Amino acid sequence: GGGHVGQALASTIALLPVHCVVIETRAEALEGMPETVETRLTAMPEAVVRNAPAGAAFAILTHDHALDFLIVAEALKRGDTAYVGMIGSKTKKATF
Repeated sequence: GGGHVGQALASTIALLPVHCVVIETRAEALEGMPETVETRLTAMPEAVVRNAPAGAAFAILTHDHALDFLIVAEALKRGDTAYVGMIGSKTKKATF
């Protein structure tokens, strides 16, 4: 996601020699991303996760718990990811 945490993380990752893609459902959340960060606006971010290359790493940082769940489920189903991580509250941790 491209919220304030996603913006900060993408700005840091943009300094590294890796390809960074921020996937977002809200166009305004993609504004201000570093030029070296690829952005994708989509109504179905879980589909982008499903079609990412093997070895991709995912940091799930959306604004919506239900969307987080869909994306995490898709990423964990793959079995070929380098990393799957998410931030959240104690409530989110207990729910997931």
